[in-house]
Amino acid sequence: MLDRGLATSVLIGWPGGSLESAIRLLAFLFGSYFLIMWLASIAWVYRDVRQRTDDMATQIVAIAIAVVFPIAGLPVYLVLRPRETLQDSYDRQLEENVILTELHNQNVCPNCRRPAQPDFVVCAHCATALKQACQQCGRLLHVQWRHCPYCAAPRVTARPRSEIEGDPPRLRRTAPAAVVDDDEPRSRATRAQRFDEVDERD
Repeated sequence: MLDRGLATSVLIGWPGGSLESAIRLLAFLFGSYFLIMWLASIAWVYRDVRQRTDDMATQIVAIAIAVVFPIAGLPVYLVLRPRETLQDSYDRQLEENVILTELHNQNVCPNCRRPAQPDFVVCAHCATALKQACQQCGRLLHVQWRHCPYCAAPRVTARPRSEIEGDPPRLRRTAPAAVVDDDEPRSRATRAQRFDEVDERD
C-alpha cells in the first residue's frame, strides 16, 4: 500500500499533490505544443507559397487554409500548392531558351530537317531553297528575310519560269476534216466516157 500510494503521488499528484493540477499541466503542455505547431504551419505555408507564386490571391487563400484548419490544413495546402517554385520555373524557362537558341543556330533544312552547311543555297537532299542572293550586294539571304541586312535593299522574290518566259503556246485541236472519197469523181468520169463511146458507135 505504501509503495502504491507513493507511485500515485509521484506520477499523478505531482505537482500540487492533486489530480486536477496534473491534468491542467498536461492540458497546458498539449495546448502549447498544438499552438506552436499551428503557428509553425502558418509560417511554413507563408514562406512556401511566396516562393512558388507572385499572385496575391493565391497567397491569401493558402494562408487562410493554414489558419482556418489548424495543422489539418497543411496536407490540403500540399495538395493544392503550385508544383514548382519560381526559381525552378525560371531555371526551366532558361533551359528551354538555351535549347531553342541552339536549334535556331543549327542549320537544318526546313523541309526534310537534315543538316545543311551555312553556305548552302539549296538543300543537298531535297533541293529546297535555303538562301537567295541579294540583287544589289550579292550577299546570300535567308528565304525568310524580307530585306537585305547588309545593304537594306528589299529582297526580290524569284518568279516562276512560266511567268518570266510566258506560258508555252497551247496546241489547238481542230475538228477532223471530212474524208472525201476520190473514187467517186473518177467513177462518174468513167461512166460519162463510156456513154460517149456508145453514142459514137451508134
